[in-house]
Formats: sequence, structure tokens, C-alpha cells
Amino acid sequence: MTQLVISGTPQVGSALTTNAPAGATVGWFRDGTGSSWANCIATGATYVPTSADTGVAGLRAATFDTNQSEPAGLSALFGPIKPGSTPTPTPTPTPTPTPTPTPTPTPTPTPSSGKPFGTFLCLVGGSPSLGSFDLTKVDFVVLEYWEGALVKQVKAKNPNAKALAYQNVNISTNSGTSDINAFPAPMAQSSYYATTSSGGKLPISGFPIDVANYLSTAYQSAWAAQCAKVAQANGFDGIFADNSDCTPASSAYPSQFSNESAWQKAMQEFLGATGEILSGDGLLLVPNIGNWGANPAAGQAYINQSGVSGGMDEMFFGWPSSGSMGKQSAAICENQLASLKDAAANDKIYLACCQAAASDVADQTYCLSGLLQYAAGSNQAIYFANSQNYDSPQSPPASYSTALALGAASGAPSVSGQTYSRKFANGTVTCQAGSSGTV
Repeated sequence: MTQLVISGTPQVGSALTTNAPAGATVGWFRDGTGSSWANCIATGATYVPTSADTGVAGLRAATFDTNQSEPAGLSALFGPIKPGSTPTPTPTPTPTPTPTPTPTPTPTPTPSSGKPFGTFLCLVGGSPSLGSFDLTKVDFVVLEYWEGALVKQVKAKNPNAKALAYQNVNISTNSGTSDINAFPAPMAQSSYYATTSSGGKLPISGFPIDVANYLSTAYQSAWAAQCAKVAQANGFDGIFADNSDCTPASSAYPSQFSNESAWQKAMQEFLGATGEILSGDGLLLVPNIGNWGANPAAGQAYINQSGVSGGMDEMFFGWPSSGSMGKQSAAICENQLASLKDAAANDKIYLACCQAAASDVADQTYCLSGLLQYAAGSNQAIYFANSQNYDSPQSPPASYSTALALGAASGAPSVSGQTYSRKFANGTVTCQAGSSGTV
């Protein structure tokens, strides 16, 4: 593999590319962090530098094979990255003033809860139960689309809670009424399926699902119509779209979008089109964005479309592991914090799924400390998943009650290196990206 060469302007907000072959998996690194897969700040044919890249000597890029083993073709250092420029406004002539009626002031929206952050439940296991969780504290709940009875239980305790019906963006291979995305199988139209170069379907290993053709307008319309039908029939407020991934869960790219960049554009188009349809029916659309931490630009592009209400990061700060939670690298955590900040600034939902086990109180607090750095209210919410336990909610750690009593934030967090610290009316929350936090 020849050495990669990074091209572009070394400046925040300016897209960078490399000379990597089409379809290659390119990883991007900040100087001084190492060049293994775990140290990637992003993957993809292009990378748009953020403000987090201005504090290092520069960036490097390399390619990886499908096993994410040793990098190949590691580029020379590119940088340093300069801050983004602020355009100078063009002066305009001052118009001659004319008397106008005094406008009626626009009322300032009142926050729905006044809480520093929100809480959600994700109950899509085989036998979901609400358990003894205090439903008055729940802002969002994800349930299988046929669980209308559980929706009523949640709404009875908390009418303001938003219920999201689980649907997969892909095509179920099951038949009957309990299939994973409520479609009969097999699908009637072949154009709904993504295919290999030889025309075969792309199954997702371990699940009864085939990858859909996200670019098919017929599939977009059929999926959105079915989602609206089952959501409205069972009292849901919107749709939770699983497998809205930044890279393929099938481990192979289909012929319709045959590389990472094309995949992400196709998913963005699918979510934008279906979100517009669902919002027209008064329904939310919240995708579960796979591999968001390594692809912050793609995830933010997904949720910042007008029809998309926000997104979930299922591996916020870590993944399930025996004992302590498997922690994301500091670079990935900083990407996740940047995405959280972007969501809060744009009034989007951000669901942070903490995979720490029930006994791992330190890592539960660590996840919570990260969410609190940029949460702007109940739309930025956490779920303590207890190592992907999606059957029943666990009791939250003691730091959860402490966090609910923090009161209003005094402003944005102060950031020193990879340490984030944010003051609230009743305390200070500190988060060390990649390792620990206190509430």
C-alpha cells in the first residue's frame, strides 16, 4: 500500500480527502494518539476537522482491512489545523427610517420540565416490563410497536412522556404480525432490497433481516406508511428507527451504495425522506445511529434534517463487557460529546445509552457526567441499559438522584485538554473523556 496523502485546507470546517482507493476504509487520527483502529476519531473517505483538532500538531490518515487490523499507508502529519474563519459581513446602506407599528413580542417558550437532563427507557426484549421504575421521571420510552398496553401504562403515570415504536430500517425475513419491522415477508417488490453486484440479498448476520435499498423511493414511502399505521394504532408519538448505521451491519456494501460515503448519503436521504412523511403525520423519527462515535459528521447530518427529531447513541462512552464497561477511546468520547453539544444546540433529541452493568456504579456515573456536560433539558436523556438488558429497567445509581437536583447549568462546560467541567446551581460535574467522571 502506498503512503496516503491528505489533501485540502487545514482548517476547521474544510473537508479533507486522501488518495485512498475507492471503497477503502480510511481511519483518521489526531497526532500523538497512535494509529490503531481504537484511536480513530472518524472513518470515511472524507473528514471535516472540528475545533477539537486545533489543539494538536495535526492529523494523519491510514487504511484498514475488514478485520480492522494494523493500519496501512499511514500518511505524513497534516496540519496544524487552523480555526474556522468568520466571514466579514458585507455592509449595506442604512435605509431611511419609516414609522412602523410596534410588533407584538414573541413569547419565550417555557421549558417543559426544568430538569438538567432527561431519562428514557429502551424495552425491546423478549418480555419487556416496566418494573418498579418511577415513570414520572421518564421522558421517552422505546417499545415494540405492538405494546400499546405498555404505552397506556406509561402515559397514565406521565402524560408528557413520548413513546417511540421500535422499527428497523431494513426488511424482516420473518412472517406474521410480530416481525421486526411490521412488514410481511417476503416483501412484494424486489426494488426494496439492497443487493450484491451479482443480484443477491444482503442478510445481517445473527438477525432475521435483509438490508433495504434506502434509495428506493417506493421503499421509503412503504416504510413510512407502515410505521405511521402501527404507531397511530397503538398510541405512539413516533418511531425509533434501529440500524440507522454509519457503516453497514452486514459487513459488506451493496451495489446501490458501494462505499462508506455513498452508504452514509443513502441513509441520510432515507431518514430525511421518511422523516418528512412521518412529521407530516405528527410523528417523531429518532434513529439509532450505529458507529456514530467514529462518524460524528455523518450522525450529525442524519439528525439535523428537518424531518428527523434526533438520534440515539447505543454505545455512549462504552460497550457491554463483563465486569467494568468497555470504554471508548478519549477521541471517540470527545466526538460523542461534540454530537451531544450539536444536538442540544439545535433542539434535537439525544438519547445516550449507558451499557455499564448494574453493579458498575462508577461507569454509570461516568456516562451520566458526560451527558450533563451539554444536556440542555429533558430532550437529552440517558438510559442505564445494564449491558444491553432491554427487558426491564434497572434502578439508577445514587448519582442519578444527585444529578436531578443539580438545578440549572451556569453555562457551557470549561474544557482543559480532555477534562470537561460544568457548573450547576447546586454543584459541579466533571468528566475525563475516556476514563471517569463525578457528579
